Parts: sequence; structure tokens; C-alpha cells
Amino acid sequence: VCVCVCVCVYFSGVLSQRGWGVTYTPERICALKGSSVDMSCTYSYPTSHTVQKTFWFIHWNKPQEPEDLSQDPEYSHRVEYLGNKNSDCTFRIKQLRESDSAIYCFKFLTTFMVENVLVILESH
Repeated sequence: VCVCVCVCVYFSGVLSQRGWGVTYTPERICALKGSSVDMSCTYSYPTSHTVQKTFWFIHWNKPQEPEDLSQDPEYSHRVEYLGNKNSDCTFRIKQLRESDSAIYCFKFLTTFMVENVLVILESH
């Protein structure tokens, strides 16, 4: 089972390159069916903001909001957010299935709400 991690950061506020960022390692993770995998991830944002919500989802190309994997019946009992609302966005999937091969994205929302902005950070 190969799990590709693409971190998609959605945030609300004035777009500024200062203070915003996401780092994840490694970009591609391969693990055995039935095992667990941790997706290591850290994020940063301006100190004037407070993180209200964090979650992971599978890469989304639809107009509606993406679904939090912890709320998805296929994943809810197998996923665990190991991070926090400060800087750690590490995520675990247990009992891997072949159907888990996907691009996983991380989303966090902050208190500073002016407009919706999408930033996609990819490592090549």
C-alpha cells in the first residue's frame, strides 16, 4: 500500500507569505497492508491568529467542503490526529487497506476571517 501525502493548506485571512507554512516528511509513504502509518507534518501561521479547527481529508476536487476523515465511516475507527492546534499536524492511519492509497491533505482554520484563500504546498 502506498500512501502519498500532499499537504493542502486552506486558511482564512489576508494572504501573506510571512508566517504561513507547512512541512511534511516524507512525501511518499509505503507501508504493508494491515500495518499503521504516521504522516509527520508541522505547520505555522502568524501569531495574531488562533487555530480553531484542524483535520485531514483525501484530496478534494469538489465545490463542497472536504470531509474530515475522522468523521468518515470508512476511516473514523482507524485514524488518529496526533497533532495539536499549535504546530504539529501528524496523522496516523491504522489497519491499512489497499483502498487507503490516496493523496491526503491537511486543513486548518484560524480565527482571522476575512476571505477564503487556498494555498497548496507541494514538494517536487
